[in-house]
Amino acid sequence: MSLIDCPKCGNKTADDASECPKCGSPSVKKLKNNKARNNRYAVGVIALALLLLVGLYYLWFGPRLFPKNELPKGPGSSQNRR
Repeated sequence: MSLIDCPKCGNKTADDASECPKCGSPSVKKLKNNKARNNRYAVGVIALALLLLVGLYYLWFGPRLFPKNELPKGPGSSQNRR
């Protein structure tokens, strides 16, 4: 067990303590864990927003890009079959 300085008040605190006994500030480990969790949350929200935007783009422009009569013909299309 080693002692570290509290980031808020500078008091010496055990490195495994969850908070400073003098001022109640969360420990450095706890702050790092919260920051990592917030970063993961932000990435998830951004990914969900992008997925929503792509879906809305497809719903709005999809029918205009490929009208029902003009769908792109692929190698497995029934155009050559009789």
